[in-house]
Amino acid sequence: MKVLGTMLEDGIPPGESSSHFFLEIDGFESNATPDNTSPPVFSKPMDSNIRPCASGNGEDMDSPQSLQDDATEYSPNVDSCCANISQGPEQTSARKKLKKYIFRAVSEGNIEELQRLLAELKERSNACTNMTVPEYLMKKFTSSDTGKTCLMKALLNINQNTNEIVNTLLSFAEENGILERFINAAYTEEAYKGQTALNIAIERRQYEITQSLIEKGADVNAHAQGIFFNPKHKHEGFYFGETALALAACTNQPDIIQLLMDNTRTNITSQDSRGNNILHALVTVAEDFKTQNDFVIRMYDMILLKSKDRNLETTKNKEGLTPLQLAAKTGKLEVILQDVIKFLVVYIVFLLGFGVALAALIETCQDGGECHSKSSLGPVLMDLFKLTLGLGDLEIQQNSKYPVLFLLLLITFVVLTFVLLFNMLIALMGETVEDISKESEHIWKLQIQAEFKIIQELIAKPP
Repeated sequence: MKVLGTMLEDGIPPGESSSHFFLEIDGFESNATPDNTSPPVFSKPMDSNIRPCASGNGEDMDSPQSLQDDATEYSPNVDSCCANISQGPEQTSARKKLKKYIFRAVSEGNIEELQRLLAELKERSNACTNMTVPEYLMKKFTSSDTGKTCLMKALLNINQNTNEIVNTLLSFAEENGILERFINAAYTEEAYKGQTALNIAIERRQYEITQSLIEKGADVNAHAQGIFFNPKHKHEGFYFGETALALAACTNQPDIIQLLMDNTRTNITSQDSRGNNILHALVTVAEDFKTQNDFVIRMYDMILLKSKDRNLETTKNKEGLTPLQLAAKTGKLEVILQDVIKFLVVYIVFLLGFGVALAALIETCQDGGECHSKSSLGPVLMDLFKLTLGLGDLEIQQNSKYPVLFLLLLITFVVLTFVLLFNMLIALMGETVEDISKESEHIWKLQIQAEFKIIQELIAKPP
């Protein structure tokens, strides 16, 4: 699986990324996606891998101009909206493709073209007779099969004019009374259901745009509940806790976390479909991407200290686990695998190497015609494994072609496995215990600090 780009990067080059949450996995298909759509692609966990637009026309991988959109654009009902406007054949053709041109203009960052198209759209909406102006505008701003808006399209294609494009779209929506519907429009297809422009702006690490969306009334508590964001198996999608705040935390964006937590509308205690809150989500991220656990600890501490809710760390998910209990549950397996797998890999290499060498030294059949069952690799490997456990004997030496060399190899194997490998395992586990002790001390100090903060607030309260 290829997932999002490096999470800890502060700057990402402009360009275009994959579709939707721009988390793409090989073989992941949405029923709503046309057959000619390429599967999403991403490189590293929890951040976008934004690329320059390759097609040259601003089309991203899930083009909003689906077959269903085409049918809508060319339907007689749509044409009847502008029946009162007299136009030539070329103008009529351009009018039918207005949605496509708007999406293309925002993706390419063509501000002048967008302003011209919005003026034309305004004129057409006023002439429309079979639907209200807000309904008509939202119809032209939204992909009918996926629910993606031209605002999302603009955020899909980051360029030097993206900020101005977004502000132009928001101003137009506000002037025409569709701002709330437009800014909070969400994907409707099953895979990415619930994802809004705010989610995309945060994933794109666009602080100014995120701030503008929040100031304009974007729903900061919207849940992205598509199956891609709530996978049954961790390698089938990207789980981040569904909310905008959890997304900012899981992508290491403290400035956006601060922005959201300062907003009175943000529900810090919000729980997703698994019953997880933002701290549970961070623990899950740490489980999946243990090489980047340092930032998870920083985000966890930051949220815990800034939160006014005393029950945030004691909230239980649907499995009945608090964030710390979830960390303990998932951490046990991680510690075991981290140390034991290293030992097992080296041990298997030694076992196979010595097994092949010893099997080659055993005579297959003696002169009398009697053949030995331990002349093949399987029985030799079993005897060596027994020697590792202290249960074997040196009976197989009796059938060797070169007894002295055979015995020397056996002694070398025993010394390497007993003395070196097991001591290596002990050293690895000792190092792990030391690391856990340091982390436990850090958590203990944090808890003491939190307790002192509670006591200070209680003392400062007037009687």
